[in-house]
Amino acid sequence: TCISWRGTPIAKARDFFDKEFIVGGTAGESLATSIPRALNRMANARFKIVTGYTVSTDIMLAMERGELQGFCSIGWTFLKLRKPEWLAEKKINVLFQMAFEKHPDIPDVPLVQELVRTQEDRQTLDYMLAPQDMGRPFFAPPDIPRERADALRAAFMKTMADPDFLRDAERAGVEVTPTTGEAVRDLVARAYGTPAEIVKRASALLQN
Repeated sequence: TCISWRGTPIAKARDFFDKEFIVGGTAGESLATSIPRALNRMANARFKIVTGYTVSTDIMLAMERGELQGFCSIGWTFLKLRKPEWLAEKKINVLFQMAFEKHPDIPDVPLVQELVRTQEDRQTLDYMLAPQDMGRPFFAPPDIPRERADALRAAFMKTMADPDFLRDAERAGVEVTPTTGEAVRDLVARAYGTPAEIVKRASALLQN
């Protein structure tokens, strides 16, 4: 998700097309820098990206101190677990989601793809977000026998539905939203099938 601190001029997603929005980011090509930069260049958004923060908690502290207005790379589950008071006390605005599908908790918060105008723009964002949608996948060698891959996939999904596992996750405050092996395989195929011109465009958008 992309969030803004309460009391800043940025209260909803489209505000940052008219007003400067100061957000924090880490070094490299993290979503916190890449998505705002892409929106600036493809949709004339007005993100001012301050990089150099080491971890997300530093960015969140900078928001509380008034050094930053927002952060565009914080997981909804992480937010609920680590900063529940921000939500309960309405200290933040949730501006948009960076995913292929909306989280059921926040169905009225738009996807970032809804903020751009053309199909080419949406394809570019989809390509950039593909790793995000996988989460933390498990991989096996390409020559693994089919029956072994099927057994591993079945065991993984069985674990994700195990009552004891789910109780432990609930006690830890961890949301369990598994993606099947078949879905990750299809996502990888979709990403690798992205037209070359879209890949080049995404790369150009990410350049400093």
